Amino acid sequence: MKRCLALLSVVLAVCTAPALAQQDTIINRSGTPVRGTIVGVSPTSVKVETTGATRDIETREIQKVSFGDEPADVTNGRDQALAGQFENALATLKKVNQAEIQNDVIKQDVGYYIAYCNAKLALSAGGDKAAAIAELKAFIGQNRTTLHFFEGVQLLGDLNFADGKYAEAATFYGLLAQSGWPEYQMRAAVQQARAQSAEGK
Repeated sequence: MKRCLALLSVVLAVCTAPALAQQDTIINRSGTPVRGTIVGVSPTSVKVETTGATRDIETREIQKVSFGDEPADVTNGRDQALAGQFENALATLKKVNQAEIQNDVIKQDVGYYIAYCNAKLALSAGGDKAAAIAELKAFIGQNRTTLHFFEGVQLLGDLNFADGKYAEAATFYGLLAQSGWPEYQMRAAVQQARAQSAEGK
């Protein structure tokens, strides 16, 4: 009997381990992880099903989202990007075969972090600002519901400002106000004013 119970426990462990490994994970800016199944994303929130409940987590509170079924190169590339290792992240993310990814949100993450790294390099290491602007603008235009929307338009504002395109910078900064969050609306107003001042208005 004991032998049967021991065998049963091994079988159960083997069967449940993959299910746990497939969980999606949201890391809040406080460092608190939320694990479950992501069932929807928008510019303002990520909807996740946890045990017995569905939660909406605001994107302004999110530090990182990872998906249980994402390739290892996506995980590693994202982590490198968020650690400021932009060139390493680009090399890692470009190894990902996006045609093999079934989850559209994971594909969006790959596209975003490639554009994000190129933008950061353009701002800090003398990269091509015009090319980075075009790439990130194309990504945002094609992925209006991405959870990275507001981070992306902030970055587009910064890129245009650094490239001396102050009117364009003001336009992208203004999109932050669409979030409805008071601190983002304040940020939009301040950064628009900064861009307009630089333009001589």
